[in-house]
Amino acid sequence: MKIDLSGPIKASLDKAVAEARAHQQAGRLNEAAAAFIKAAGLMNSYGEYALTRSDEVRRRLKARTYLQVAEQLRAGGGGTKPRRPAPAPSGPTGSSGAGQHESQPDAEQEEQTSAIEALIYRSPATWDQIGGLDETKREIKFAYGLALAAKPEGVALPGWRRILFYGPPGTGKTLLAAATSNGLSATFFNVKVGSLLSKYFGESSRLISTLFDVARDRADEGFSVVFVDEIESLCLPRGEGSESGAERRVLSTLLSELDGLADKGEDRSVLTIAATNAPWDLDDAILSRFQKRVFIPLPDAAARKQILGILLEKAGHQLDVPVDDLVARTEWFSGRDLERLAHQAINVMVADLNGSVPDLVDRGRAQIEGYEIKVRPLGRPDFDRAFDRIRVDVVRQKEQGQRYREFEAAN
Repeated sequence: MKIDLSGPIKASLDKAVAEARAHQQAGRLNEAAAAFIKAAGLMNSYGEYALTRSDEVRRRLKARTYLQVAEQLRAGGGGTKPRRPAPAPSGPTGSSGAGQHESQPDAEQEEQTSAIEALIYRSPATWDQIGGLDETKREIKFAYGLALAAKPEGVALPGWRRILFYGPPGTGKTLLAAATSNGLSATFFNVKVGSLLSKYFGESSRLISTLFDVARDRADEGFSVVFVDEIESLCLPRGEGSESGAERRVLSTLLSELDGLADKGEDRSVLTIAATNAPWDLDDAILSRFQKRVFIPLPDAAARKQILGILLEKAGHQLDVPVDDLVARTEWFSGRDLERLAHQAINVMVADLNGSVPDLVDRGRAQIEGYEIKVRPLGRPDFDRAFDRIRVDVVRQKEQGQRYREFEAAN
């Protein structure tokens, strides 16, 4: 029996919705829009804990409604009339050419379209918020720039509409994809594998087709970026004993969509980015569909210095320890590890200066709301304690680094 463990998410969701409505009633439209976007993300997460199909669909529809209200608020409207859902594909087979929609009822297609539109994510990430990776960022911009730029008449030039990011966990692959979408003012579909591998039999293939259908529809308004994280979970190498008929159908559908069989050469406004920590686990057929492959490595010393600067000094914190000392101590750290280190050091400092906070909470909300958190420059003891709590498996990082180099050389 599946157990609903969504209590904390529901509590945060209710709070976000209450804040959104309060801002809306007070005429603070930008604040209301931001709160509705937050509520949409929480509602989408809440949908993952649904105990029945109808509950999941209802929650994802609600998430979509919150996003539509946010869009209208940002446009200066009252946010009371969500726009109509994207229509189901008009042809008998949809735009994938794989026959996925032939017998699918309109109501079911509408539910799946709503579930996919709930994956639309508006990230604030920009290129200047990504420390290091200057050559990688330039390579990505060059790749999608060639795909979008006008071609000389009568001259055929290759373009890249499918890009694979691969590298160690925590190196910023999702952040790079989000920055790409913002650079294009694109609709960004942030797809987790669990959103496509449905718990309902036979639905995964239809969800994949619907994902690309909706991306093409949204591209009519400008541009779409489909980002699929941990793509190796969708397409393990064929021929393994554990492969099922459902997994083969998922793989075939994904191959069809990446090829764009129904409108080959016409998807210039849909950029597909996939990310994997284990490119060697990808099916060869999937790997061959990605015209551009970009290795996202662990940050070098210069990149670590930039990342720490973004996390600490640009966030308003002063340092009583040379940043170069921290850089030297963080070799083999990923960007995510550096973020954990910075947050841990800040937490140590804040806890050291604000020990009375629990007592103030006990005295009531008015007491804690009237308290201003004390801060000071971050010193070596703060980071020493943070390093004690952050563990990085250096041996594993080195071994995996060698494997990435071997993969890069072979591909």
